[in-house]
Amino acid sequence: MNQTTPLADTTSFGTTQHDTVVIDPPQTQYAQPAQPAQPAPAAQPTERTGDAFAITSFVLGIVSVVSGYFFVTPALGLVFGILAKRRTNTMPGLVNWGIGINAVILGFWLLLAGFAVTLGFLGLVGGAFWI
Repeated sequence: MNQTTPLADTTSFGTTQHDTVVIDPPQTQYAQPAQPAQPAPAAQPTERTGDAFAITSFVLGIVSVVSGYFFVTPALGLVFGILAKRRTNTMPGLVNWGIGINAVILGFWLLLAGFAVTLGFLGLVGGAFWI
């Protein structure tokens, strides 16, 4: 609340004129209470959704070259590479290398399996003619 105090002022003619002065209450030394904190905005999904698949495809391609697993590793690497190609990613070279390595190794194993089946079939059929 404001307090008012009348002041007397004498003019040049000797009459008294009253003015009113408004006195403000003393200021507090504490700041205004802070506003409640606003919740943080929800995290936006990043555009790098295919990068993990690209890296996985490439690593599985390298593993299938080095360790020579049969069908499983290059097939999984090829699947991860195709999934990475469909998603937006920032590593198109890595995706292409992963798909290429896995396709070549998978083709090699399929070709080798085809030869084995063919030779086995010819061995069975050819053996029947020799008897």
